[in-house]
Amino acid sequence: MWIRDVRNRYNSIMTQRAMVAQRAISHRPDLAGRVHIYRGGADEIQAVALNDYTDYADVHAQHVWFRKGVKVISDNLSPLPVRVVDADGEPKDNHPVSQLLTHCNDQHGPAQLWASWVAHMVIGGESFVEILSSVGGKPLQLWARRPDQIAIVPDASRPTYPNPLGYKWIDSEDDGMEWDAADMMHWKFDNPVNVWRGLSLIGAVRAGLTIDIFAQAWSKKFLQSGGNPDWALIAPQGVTVTEREFYERIIEQKWLGSENWHKPIVLEDGITDIKPLSFPPKDIQWLEQRKNAREEIGGILGVPDVLLGFGPESYDTEQKRTGALRTLWTLTLVPLVDLRDDQMTSFFTRRRPMLGPGERIQTDLSSVGVLQEDIAPKVDTAVKLWSMGVPFNLIEERLGLDIGEIESGDVGYMQMGLIEAGTERPMFAPPSFAPAGETDDEERALLPLIVKDDAPTTKAPPYDSVEHRAYMKRRDAIVLPYEEQMMRTLLKFFQAQQNQIGRRFRDAQPKQDAAAFPPLESLFDSEEELERYKELIRPLVEAMFNVSGTDALTLVLGQDGPQFNMRRVDVRQAIEYILELDAQRVNETTFREVTEVFQEASDEGLSVPNTMDRISSYFTDRKQPYQLERIARTTMISANNAASMAAYDQSGVVKSTEWLTSIDGRQRDDHETAHGQERPLGRAFEVGGELVRFPGDPWASAAQRINCRCSTIPITYSNEELAGI
Repeated sequence: MWIRDVRNRYNSIMTQRAMVAQRAISHRPDLAGRVHIYRGGADEIQAVALNDYTDYADVHAQHVWFRKGVKVISDNLSPLPVRVVDADGEPKDNHPVSQLLTHCNDQHGPAQLWASWVAHMVIGGESFVEILSSVGGKPLQLWARRPDQIAIVPDASRPTYPNPLGYKWIDSEDDGMEWDAADMMHWKFDNPVNVWRGLSLIGAVRAGLTIDIFAQAWSKKFLQSGGNPDWALIAPQGVTVTEREFYERIIEQKWLGSENWHKPIVLEDGITDIKPLSFPPKDIQWLEQRKNAREEIGGILGVPDVLLGFGPESYDTEQKRTGALRTLWTLTLVPLVDLRDDQMTSFFTRRRPMLGPGERIQTDLSSVGVLQEDIAPKVDTAVKLWSMGVPFNLIEERLGLDIGEIESGDVGYMQMGLIEAGTERPMFAPPSFAPAGETDDEERALLPLIVKDDAPTTKAPPYDSVEHRAYMKRRDAIVLPYEEQMMRTLLKFFQAQQNQIGRRFRDAQPKQDAAAFPPLESLFDSEEELERYKELIRPLVEAMFNVSGTDALTLVLGQDGPQFNMRRVDVRQAIEYILELDAQRVNETTFREVTEVFQEASDEGLSVPNTMDRISSYFTDRKQPYQLERIARTTMISANNAASMAAYDQSGVVKSTEWLTSIDGRQRDDHETAHGQERPLGRAFEVGGELVRFPGDPWASAAQRINCRCSTIPITYSNEELAGI
């Protein structure tokens, strides 16, 4: 309606101006004195004011940028659930107000209600929602009402306070409808000149909108007139009125309009020149004003230009779009949601009391991805604090990671060995030995102590029996795949060592025939290789712990038992022990043997190529499958049995363990003798005169540890014993 009036007025003025002879335009003084017989272009138009809700609604219906902005706000806000929550923020879906907000009315759901609410708030600066009640006063439905059709009835007894006595329908078809204050919810943007009514957002940009609409009309007229800048036909001898009308009519018929673009103009008698003119500066200003209007609309609505669909970076990258969405929610939608929720909470607490103590209306924002907390910085901080020895439970309390307290989380541990912070126990110290009866549970949780028992018993299945073979087959099915993976990893590790030593050796050679033999420490950095080995093997050892611990716990408690806890202190410490000792032994062997290779090459006066051949020969043997298998099997059996021991401890029902010897024909005599030996959980077996906590114990001697393939079985408490405990 309003836009149509503006366009009609524009076209009328343009038609009148086109029929009137124009003087030469001011920015072309070289045309002074020439007769300007025809001109096509734009003229100034007097602005028409936007004054009421109907005008604003007309803009919303027809103006692309304003409508797009309102749609962006509505599409993001309207679908979100609105419900009652208690003092702890827990939703109360069965609350009468929650059900009212969920049902709304029999014509549309809450999304449509809040879409109307958004449109009314943005266009009119305020919104009304009627509460339709039953005869008994129970609220049944919610209906959005146009703000321009609702009049506020003030309380005459309190004229200085904006406290409405009721509301009245002012539509021309029905002027008799009235509502009590408890039957109408009213939201409004603060209006400094009217405490009763809201302040529309469009009012702040109506001048820009008017200019933008005029610019659209000018663009249409410009294209209809030929899409060219102003130009003039020059007739030095002058023309009569009849000739002028003739030229105007011919030009309009033959050379104006999109269908006549680029057609040449044929000069008639008396016309000696055509002067093309540039765009008048004011025409270019119209184009610039269109850009300004878009920016003003985005600014007043609080919608970034990326989401409106214009600007140099619109739809450029997902990162920019996500940033624009976060800005939209943080600066625009969250305050709008808070305004809505606070007003409804106040309404249902004071004007129509339906909320109990601590209850409030709250929009569920959990589905808004850009508002969810990015915990990555907290996790980074937590890792740093944990590595410094800060107890995990204290970190959880301070940072709010929402993980919950963990067992033994009140003690801080150093990063590598997970040794209790503040103790003087050296990292990777050998296990302690204590006499029977002197081990307390807290100390055993930190480091499984091994205690000699003078009364071993034998309860394991008979050696090489069906039960014995079935148990070992179950263990091998777990261990062998990880042995094979570790062999492949070791092959790559030793190859990388060979390449590095060879490269550093060549780089250290002077320009002479005889080989120079620098200190091996410059070719083989023991600390560097130690850390590299641990980081390569760590994923395999941790995976073996997890699989083995889970299997052992399932064996004891069944499929429905608790999950194996990889985060316990004794588990993490055992993993670090195995990794550290394994890395030390493997790299010490390599360092010692490579040193011998270089010493022999030096003693024999070998050249650089011959020395390189010796290095290659050594690592060829180092990478032989039997060598890789020995290292991998020793490591994985150690991890498998350590994890089983940890699982037995976590079960709470295992009282002792028995040694189960391998039956592949290559078992040690000491280990075959140990078959069936029972020890209370946490105490050491006696094997070959040594105290060994479990088969493959990293602290056992090489004679009792390397290539060990033995295992253990758990002995659980009886029901009577558990009842007594």
